[in-house]
Amino acid sequence: MSIAAGMALVAAWAAFRTDIGSSIHRPGALPIMAAAVGIGYLLAGAFPFHIEYRKEAHSFSMSDVPAALALAFLGLPIAIALRVGAGIAVQAARQRTAPFKLMFNGALFAFETALAFAVMHAVTGRGDDDGVLLIGIAAGLAVATLVGQTIVSIAIACFEGPLVQRMVSLLRTSILVSPAAVLIATVSVAPVLIRRELVVLAFVPAAACWLVLRQHGRLGQHHRDLQAVHGFAGLVGRSLGLDEVADSAVRSAARLLRAERAALYVVDADGRLVVAMSVGTALLDSPALPFRHDVATLPDAEASDCSLRPDGAIELVAVERPNGIAVPLRDEDGALGVLVLADRSGVGATWDSAERARAVTLGEQLTASLRKALLHRQVTFAAQHDVLTGDLNRHSFAEQLGQLGRSAEAGPAGGATGVLVVDIHRFKEINDTLGHQTGDRLLIEFAHRIKRQLRSDDVFARFGGDEFAVLVRRPTFAEIADLAEQLRTESFSPIQLDDLDVVVTLSVGVVEVDARHVDVTETLRRADVALFAAKRDRTNVEIYRPEIDRRNPDRLSLLGSLRDAVVNGRLEVHYQPKVDLQTCTVTGAEALVRWQHPTRGWIPPLDFIQLAEESGLIKQVTDLVLARAVETARAWYESAYDLTVSVNLSTHDLLDEQLPTRIEHLLAEHGTPPERLTLEITETALLADTPRTMTTIQRLSALGVRLSLDDFGTGYSSLSYLRRLPVAELKVDQSFVKNLLLDEQDEVIVRSTIDLGHNLGLQVVAEGIENGPVLARLGELGCDIGQGYGISRPLAPELFMTWLQTTDYAIARRAADIWT
Repeated sequence: MSIAAGMALVAAWAAFRTDIGSSIHRPGALPIMAAAVGIGYLLAGAFPFHIEYRKEAHSFSMSDVPAALALAFLGLPIAIALRVGAGIAVQAARQRTAPFKLMFNGALFAFETALAFAVMHAVTGRGDDDGVLLIGIAAGLAVATLVGQTIVSIAIACFEGPLVQRMVSLLRTSILVSPAAVLIATVSVAPVLIRRELVVLAFVPAAACWLVLRQHGRLGQHHRDLQAVHGFAGLVGRSLGLDEVADSAVRSAARLLRAERAALYVVDADGRLVVAMSVGTALLDSPALPFRHDVATLPDAEASDCSLRPDGAIELVAVERPNGIAVPLRDEDGALGVLVLADRSGVGATWDSAERARAVTLGEQLTASLRKALLHRQVTFAAQHDVLTGDLNRHSFAEQLGQLGRSAEAGPAGGATGVLVVDIHRFKEINDTLGHQTGDRLLIEFAHRIKRQLRSDDVFARFGGDEFAVLVRRPTFAEIADLAEQLRTESFSPIQLDDLDVVVTLSVGVVEVDARHVDVTETLRRADVALFAAKRDRTNVEIYRPEIDRRNPDRLSLLGSLRDAVVNGRLEVHYQPKVDLQTCTVTGAEALVRWQHPTRGWIPPLDFIQLAEESGLIKQVTDLVLARAVETARAWYESAYDLTVSVNLSTHDLLDEQLPTRIEHLLAEHGTPPERLTLEITETALLADTPRTMTTIQRLSALGVRLSLDDFGTGYSSLSYLRRLPVAELKVDQSFVKNLLLDEQDEVIVRSTIDLGHNLGLQVVAEGIENGPVLARLGELGCDIGQGYGISRPLAPELFMTWLQTTDYAIARRAADIWT
């Protein structure tokens, strides 16, 4: 305001100086010239032309022509009045301009006019020579224009800065435009000096120049539009991230169309707002105005909010200004959103048809990029989330778990972190009974129920099927274990599905996590181990402990070594003697498989036999033991020993329908009588698949091999099967034999078993005999056969033969007459 006041004072002072403010020529045609000058100022202000230099627009007009006429024929007060009045009238009519800006421009117009008069008078010295006058007019206009543009640059720099760059840009553009404008103005006024009636001709050069510049400007603008659209398409298409595309688009559109404020609103297929980006102060408030056109000018309002209505109309909220447009973003697949631009700055501040067309073109380019970004967003979401529940999937959960170790804030100090894996019981039964659609609804409701028990920072995921996982942080691990119990208790509440109340129970596996050293794979494996133990042992909630972990990497490595040992025949078969307790005669031996690992040494049979059963290798192991046992029995026969050999069968063996056939071929191959082979089966094996196991047992009995019921007394239904099984002997489990002399109940069980076996015509074998007193007591109770470490450990074949030849128990009968 101080700059405007200074310019106004200078202009007023100059207007009352007779040596500056008076006209040089005769004022005889004053009314005509005043009218011509006023009309000229109005036309020049109404039809400016624009030049863009280095992406910055500058506005120029042909106001130098009426200014030249004013210098030549009007006094300074009248010239100032016409210039200020016409200029302010044009600005007020074209757009709403702030009062302080109108005051500044009015003072600037007056100052420039006064400066031009002063320079002209200084050059002409009030002479009447027309040539000198034209030189003075040109000098006055040039100086006034240059000084005026400098003042404008200084004023703008006070608010926006920087001054030097702005001055350099302005001078580079003015060097080309200002001399041409001054020259045209000087040429235009020359005919009027000759004859006043030729004043109309003064505007012909200006009009011609204006048309040429306007056409040139349109061609240049068209070229720049093509470059801008190409650059805009490349910029917004550079990324597939929806936020990145939206941010680049709204900023680029605001820059290209010179909008001080811009906003982009993107919606998904359901009309929900997914992205809102803005430049400048916030856009939009209320009430809503519908727009259905390709591009709509905001009527006497600026946008402050927008959305897409169900009928496809764009809803904008209006408050105060008319300077804005809205570009709907649509393609053949539907509406994507709207681009709103408001408060166009600089020259050409109104939104004409050309600017609207540019906005539409940018909108079309943006629509294609947004569609690709939305599709990428959908694909990314589907890759990271479960399709049914919308929660994280296993991969994303693992990423969240892995980030614990990479975060400096991995849980509160002294706190605990844990992973819970949850599995629904009998979900397959629900699916089969009620259908998969109902099962899906159950999973969704179950997921909601779990999440209601969690905190906002807990991570919840669905691993697939009926398995879910939770990553939680609590002050203590006890609270994590309590959460597991809470989830189990909550599952007892029925879930209503249509007219049914469905109650689901669950098992939870819990593992504690070291938040600063997270092994994602191992953590999830341990959680699965705990879950498996909870389901297997029916404990519902199980916390991971090393002792329940039989599925570890070492075990997997051991499986590979076991497979190699089986294929290459590296398993050994040792033999534990069986002695007649009444005659102290060795009657046979039990074949027991042994494995010496090349690096780990001897592996306990319990470890690798269970591994073989779980992996399906038990069939090959059994075949190997049977082959070695039958071959060894033949060698005993050839050494004149009348001995039987016993081999254990697993549950998987009894389910093998080809087992009897293979045993028959094996006995025939070695020429071993079937009664020399005893097959031991456990009570629990009988419960696996009764029809199939019974069929296999019947076929084995038909071969003539002896059958023994092993681990008698530890099963669940042995008595119900015993009268129907074609067994020849019972083996009392070692758990009763070991404490025979210490526990009266165990002695009662052993005595009863011996009596039961004898009453059924069966031979009774006691295993696990550790010492002589137990051996003697079993003999007193009438037990038939005994075996255990108290008699001999399992021995390799060559050591077994040595034992037979040296031990007091080796009162073996020669069997030449038996094997014939």
